[in-house]
Amino acid sequence: MSAAVIDDGRGNYDLFDSQGYLFKLFTDVTVVQDVAAHVEFFCQFPDNSLTMLDYGGGPNVFSLIVGAEKVARYVHSDYTKNNRDEVEKWRNMDPKAFSWKDNVRRILKLEGREGTDEVVLRREDRMRRVLEAVVYCDAKSDKMIADGYEGPYDVVTCSFCLECVFQTVEALTEAIGRLSALVKPGGYFVLTVSGVIGDHVIPYFFDQIPIAGFKYDGFLLAPARCYVDALKANGYTVTRQVVRSYHHPTLNVDDAIAITFGKKS
Repeated sequence: MSAAVIDDGRGNYDLFDSQGYLFKLFTDVTVVQDVAAHVEFFCQFPDNSLTMLDYGGGPNVFSLIVGAEKVARYVHSDYTKNNRDEVEKWRNMDPKAFSWKDNVRRILKLEGREGTDEVVLRREDRMRRVLEAVVYCDAKSDKMIADGYEGPYDVVTCSFCLECVFQTVEALTEAIGRLSALVKPGGYFVLTVSGVIGDHVIPYFFDQIPIAGFKYDGFLLAPARCYVDALKANGYTVTRQVVRSYHHPTLNVDDAIAITFGKKS
């Protein structure tokens, strides 16, 4: 799953080096996300049946790697043109695009599949075939996503996005309510956030550590339970939450993420 960059000023996105961000945060495949939780989530679905949206997916295709075998239609969205362009580069097999092969191989092994080069290529081929579009989105606008892509979807993932956009839990909760229009009744909203605070966790601050030439303007730090409450307040049944702290060797910082799975009533 992913990271959109949105601030109140709406003026610094040309500074964001999407590929630099990927190399800093996604090269070490062991620390980016709790991959097993996502793999287990998708195992409950039959193959080739889901519609899926990655909202604020940034320049990365993590959600697509995990969900590819389960979806018939996948839409990737992000606010920042640089990020959308980076996904298109991968989609078009541009030799300058970031390579996701190591991430694909790790996920295949977690699924109990072989991680050979041939199997990795087959998964990437499947990813490209189900990727219908890479489109604009804006979590702060009444027009949340490009025309024609409002869904609703069986699964909406939103990773490392809303905590960068909204500085209060109340504002994030309201945003989830608006985004719920994109989720089918009985569908799932999968929220992944960084900067989870709690005992023995020292979250890092994006406004202090520039990533890929960009400093985030405000970053929500909240206990994991706040994200459970945010989903429940919008009519979701929380089926699972996974919280994991880790040390990121590339940035030399400690952080914690929360992955919260909500089923819409």
